Amino acid sequence: MKRCSKCQIEKPLTEFAWSGGRFRSWCKACKCAYNKTPSARASQRKYSQTEKFRATQKRYQQTENGRVRNLVRQLKHAKTDKGIATRKKYLRSDKGRAKIQVYHRRYYEKEKPKVLAAIRRYLKTPNGQEMNRLAQQRYAHSKKGQECFRRAKQSEKGRASNKRAIAKRRSTIAIEATLTAEDWKNILIQYRHCCAYCGTNKAKLTQDHYMPIALGGHHTKDNIVPACKSCNSKKNARHPHLLF
Repeated sequence: MKRCSKCQIEKPLTEFAWSGGRFRSWCKACKCAYNKTPSARASQRKYSQTEKFRATQKRYQQTENGRVRNLVRQLKHAKTDKGIATRKKYLRSDKGRAKIQVYHRRYYEKEKPKVLAAIRRYLKTPNGQEMNRLAQQRYAHSKKGQECFRRAKQSEKGRASNKRAIAKRRSTIAIEATLTAEDWKNILIQYRHCCAYCGTNKAKLTQDHYMPIALGGHHTKDNIVPACKSCNSKKNARHPHLLF
């Protein structure tokens, strides 16, 4: 038992706060009642502006109890209407967006397989497919997307792919279009970069269907020969035996 120096009532030790290695002289009830008085609030307000209070508060926040208490206070504030409005305002600011981008980048580098697996699962859903389609449309109409498509069309693989598509559109019958850029390089090496009909190696060589598509030929490496523009135009869609 201990006697309170404020109310002069003997109370158990559980009614007294422990501070500085000893129990306080005032009981908890008397201390709470005093803290609600105007004079006590003014004194606390004045003390909170001193360097001593700031240093003490900083040391307490670095302790485990201080970090836990600060986290609980933040969680409680985040659930209030004021906390939600403050968070939305911060996330819309430049500083908030930059912080979110840094967080996402670090999380992606740390959990890259997990993030990619989640993206694949999402893209299989109806919402993910619709979102992916809209994203592709926006990219296709952007300057960066148009520049990327232009470079792809001008590359060897892009030209080979374009020619395969043209070969399919030329005929309504089902044809094979499997010629790749690598196959075309091998064909040029096989013919020593010379025209298959006149044998010249000074003119620019083009792809010619030995058996025309209109006569049942296919756009494959077995049916493609290098030809100069003159021979290609002369042969046109005729049978190769009728060329010479």
